[in-house]
Amino acid sequence: MSADLASASEASVSDGVSLFGGISRSSSQETGGLLGGSSSFSYSSLHPNSTQIPADEQADVSTESDAEQTRLELIQLFCNDLKEMILDFNSKHVAGALEQFDFSIYSLKLYLFSDHARACLLQLIPDVPMSIWFQLCSSYQLLAARLPPQERDELTDFLLTVVEVHKKSDRGQLKSVDGLLSYVLTIQSHELASRGQCKLAIEKYEEALRLRKMVYGVDSAPTAATLNSMGLALKRQGRFDEAMRTLEEALRIRKKVLGEENRETAATIHNIAMVFESKGRHAEAIEWHEQALGVRKKVFGDEHPSTAATFKNIGSVLKRQGRFEEATERHDEALRIRKKIFGEEHAETAASVHCIAVVLESLGRYEEAMEMHEQALRVKGKVLGGEHPSTASTLNSMGSVLRKQGKFDEAVEKHEEALRIRRKIFGEEHPEIAASVHNIAEVFESLGRYAGPWKC
Repeated sequence: MSADLASASEASVSDGVSLFGGISRSSSQETGGLLGGSSSFSYSSLHPNSTQIPADEQADVSTESDAEQTRLELIQLFCNDLKEMILDFNSKHVAGALEQFDFSIYSLKLYLFSDHARACLLQLIPDVPMSIWFQLCSSYQLLAARLPPQERDELTDFLLTVVEVHKKSDRGQLKSVDGLLSYVLTIQSHELASRGQCKLAIEKYEEALRLRKMVYGVDSAPTAATLNSMGLALKRQGRFDEAMRTLEEALRIRKKVLGEENRETAATIHNIAMVFESKGRHAEAIEWHEQALGVRKKVFGDEHPSTAATFKNIGSVLKRQGRFEEATERHDEALRIRKKIFGEEHAETAASVHCIAVVLESLGRYEEAMEMHEQALRVKGKVLGGEHPSTASTLNSMGSVLRKQGKFDEAVEKHEEALRIRRKIFGEEHPEIAASVHNIAEVFESLGRYAGPWKC
């Protein structure tokens, strides 16, 4: 994940602390639930492995005002704890942040994503301080690292509702509401881009950029964050020159506002390296990636998702240069970090498995390559879905291996499935479409079918 959400973006356990912050086993007896409750709250009932339903979900409250006060207090606690975890996520303690998040995932779903919780929150929106909603937006990457797409969409929809409610209220907060909308639009754009809907994502980014320039100024961290994310979306569309200009502007602002040795500055350096890689300028890509890696190690340490991402991308460039042994070393290190932080079944882990498979193919180790591609495809299908750019990429790579093994019919099937997904996501005019058509043509050439009925 790249840093794309203003100052809190880039995506610890202590006994008795929940996701809401400071709710210990002793203090929980005095605190009601977000859904409304009194003295029956039990922290143990919120453990993700528990089958109990919190008693306060069923309890009556003495007065409605008491219930509303309880909800407001717990929203504040929830966001304070998110703030603590996001600080860990953006430091060397990312594993602790994710572990704490997992420990409280049951309570998160119950108190934020249940229908009852949202109905209660909707009534409270005007009374919740704007800082709370900004904190939810700033915590997006941590939330995205563990929530499935449907629940991320639900959170985005809820935040858009928050914006609409505040727009209709007469509290003189128009500038703050516009700022909040810029955060929500950036989240929405990031989700669209991650699912391959780059054209719509860029439209949303442009709207967010207009708001951020108006609210925060041209040379501001939020403006740079949106430029950074928009540059990545342009890269995904194959608009490399526009992507480079956008990222260079983001880097100029981040160096000016945040300094050279900053995680967000490093993220933009990393993204510029990726554009050089896409343009085939490998020596420059390596140079920029090494620069990003140096900053990220200083900021995060050796075991962080951002450090792993740079290791992976250096490995990809080295592979393109034919430096396979060095490439394998970098990809292995990225995979080790990602497995430790995210576990086996995560999109980032699957991406590293895919990259190692590609290197194995280049070394002629086809059986091992296919095994790893199958592993990556299974995880991507489960986590990202069957119609995602990353899933199509693995199908395409599998087709390449099968062709080299002489399994031409199977190769065509994989390439055609990759082409179908890419057409659905990108449309006809995109470099990925051309790559898939080219790969199918290569299989037909291997079969000696120089002319035939197949149409691209």
